[in-house]
Amino acid sequence: MRLLRNIRGLRLDVTELDSIGEPRNGTVQQLLKKKSGRTTVPQVFVNDEFIGGDDDMKRLASAGGLESALAAAVH
Repeated sequence: MRLLRNIRGLRLDVTELDSIGEPRNGTVQQLLKKKSGRTTVPQVFVNDEFIGGDDDMKRLASAGGLESALAAAVH
């Protein structure tokens, strides 16, 4: 996720799963639904905790809270 890679000062390991080519409601989406309750992507998890999707990340970033939320979750 480009937004996460652009955060300076945080050393994040970002793993991206590409579900292109997988049928709608395929295996990846079903696992995500069990974990977060959502099937839409992207989904951001930090330390196995669901943080939100793309819109959530953009809202946090525009409110100035994304870096601090991620830093708190990482540490």
